[in-house]
Amino acid sequence: MAKERIGIMGGTFDPIHLGHIEMAKAAMAESKLDRVLVVPSGNPPHKTGITPAEDRWKMVCAACALENGLEPCRVEIDRGGVIYTVDTLSILKENYPKAELFYIIGADTLMELKNWRSFQQVLQSCTFLVCP
Repeated sequence: MAKERIGIMGGTFDPIHLGHIEMAKAAMAESKLDRVLVVPSGNPPHKTGITPAEDRWKMVCAACALENGLEPCRVEIDRGGVIYTVDTLSILKENYPKAELFYIIGADTLMELKNWRSFQQVLQSCTFLVCP
């Protein structure tokens, strides 16, 4: 049996917009993903002065409501504290042990990956899909 192919699209989403949705849909179509989890950051370590997490959660839910295959995911909001991508991937690997995970990023983020916490572990935990 083939593994489920799950895309992960994380971000502050302050606000989520059509560009985010189109990027997730393009990644899903091009990489034949079964679904994309849209994960708003709970307490991002690199940003301040953002809209409260519950408000951003509601925006993500509204944006995904009419899009087949896009699922809002509260994994970072519900965890509390500062959370890093390495933590999120670890939780998602536990929640979806039989899935293959694909992390969707924009090309602008690609150059920053080397600065992510536990970068090598992140690279081993998922496949990156980079959108121009």
